[in-house]
Amino acid sequence: MKYADRAYDRVGQTEPYFGVITLNRFCRSNLDAAAMREFFETGETHVALVLKTIRQRIAPNFKPRRALDFGCGVGRILIPLAREAREAVGVDVSDAMMAEAARNCRERNLSNVSFVKSDDRLSRLEGTFDLIHSSIVFQHIAPRRVEVLVRNLLAHLEPGGVGALHFTTWSPLHKRIGRWLKKALPPINIAVNLYRRRPWNLGLIEINCVSLDRVMTLLAEAGIRSFYADFTHSCWGPNDDRGAMIYFQRPR
Repeated sequence: MKYADRAYDRVGQTEPYFGVITLNRFCRSNLDAAAMREFFETGETHVALVLKTIRQRIAPNFKPRRALDFGCGVGRILIPLAREAREAVGVDVSDAMMAEAARNCRERNLSNVSFVKSDDRLSRLEGTFDLIHSSIVFQHIAPRRVEVLVRNLLAHLEPGGVGALHFTTWSPLHKRIGRWLKKALPPINIAVNLYRRRPWNLGLIEINCVSLDRVMTLLAEAGIRSFYADFTHSCWGPNDDRGAMIYFQRPR
């Protein structure tokens, strides 16, 4: 398991909800009923927006049958996808995250959900999907690995199927320097965690950027002829990382 995957899995074992949305109110010590409700409502809102955008921009009568959420985490997106599709598959590198997601699905009586352990080749993933989704996930993976993963995800998109993939494309210089220091010098990461009133041993979550030019190249190589982009910035605070949600359809 690569460094980023190990770090993410440790976060999944200790602070799985914070590992998805890095706000203090989603740390276990603050995770009351109101915070949990807010956390999952963000997933409901996101899926509603994704499907609305697909129907407005890509496929007017789109209704997912078999949906995949790459980097499913604790099920924030997977749960509303499972309510929309006949089958929903969550893919994640962290066993701890998937175990929490499975528990959340059981609590909601969702029986059409399954999970697949991820690797860069997606070697355990079977079949094709008419919706492949990923949001605020690729930013935690090194760009060279993202390219491999995207190619393999596109190989599982069926003709006429729709993709909705998020990429972080820009991050402020001071944040990039800060992340590098925390990775190179672990005591700095510990000090920052304590200063921000987080568990001292909370692992470092990487943030990486991928250029839109590279994304376009990957789509073109897979035979995708056009795409629609919603430009985004982090909804967790001002002047934060920026990116884009990319929507596209594989030709029939």
